[in-house]
Amino acid sequence: MKKITINDVMDATDGIGISKSKHRNETGLTSENNRNYSDKNHSFGSQGNFENFVTDLCSFAKEQGFQNSAIRVDTLTGETFKAYLQDKILNGGRDGKGITQKVVSNIVSEAQKLSIAISSLEAEKNHRESKFATKEELIKIKEELRPTARKAIHVNRALNNNVAEKIINSITDEKAQIAATLQLRAGLRESEAIKIKSWQVSDKIDIQGKGGFHRDALVSKEMYEKIANYIVNTGSFSISRSSYEKELKAAFEANGVKYEGTHSLRYTFAQNSFIDKVNAGIESREALRQVSEEMGHHRPDITLTYLK
Repeated sequence: MKKITINDVMDATDGIGISKSKHRNETGLTSENNRNYSDKNHSFGSQGNFENFVTDLCSFAKEQGFQNSAIRVDTLTGETFKAYLQDKILNGGRDGKGITQKVVSNIVSEAQKLSIAISSLEAEKNHRESKFATKEELIKIKEELRPTARKAIHVNRALNNNVAEKIINSITDEKAQIAATLQLRAGLRESEAIKIKSWQVSDKIDIQGKGGFHRDALVSKEMYEKIANYIVNTGSFSISRSSYEKELKAAFEANGVKYEGTHSLRYTFAQNSFIDKVNAGIESREALRQVSEEMGHHRPDITLTYLK
């Protein structure tokens, strides 16, 4: 009987290059609100977020004595996940003061995807039946624990332009500085900025964001050449999430600025881009639509939260 590991789950959920809408309609799976549901990750960002969740859950399980391995998923249980979520509600989040109700829902959504992957791998590997929570059990856990999480309070994380430039210039690691610049000047998500593969770079930088949709990164010639050089020399441009966030946090602190996460740079991009377009005579509704496209959003109302 073979083990089921994190790598097995990542392979099973890899849907990059597969149409999300088509696969969603073919699976026959439904979400909690009875909408068609895809059990795969269709962008590098969603795949990266899912891997971070599974890795974190397995590490928690080992550290807390629920299991002996930090890479196996077939020994995870519903009780382990519930304890993990409770710990996140109490001690998680960037400030260590717990996660919001929205994040609880996101984590449970990732857990549902993990549950489906484990079930499919059990059949493939002739494995014993897993003790991990089913979709129905996960929904019950969410209904029980979500009200105990704090409610989100919107914080405008945009930076003063001079401060943003000082922070970028304070970053000593070149890869971290490139990733930060991509977020500030091209509006990339963290997951999009810290990993760029060779197929993404031709005469432009192709970003595949949420939902599998593509857009071009708006970068300077100098920035393009730096990334292209990494592609030529190493096959890709990449920096780990932890290393990037560590470098960025240090740069914030060096400039006496409260660190509100990497999204501060994306907030700053959104506001700068919108203001530049309006000042250039573009009607505000059209400016909002253009900024939404630049950020990889598909509903302008999402972008509005960055402009408040």
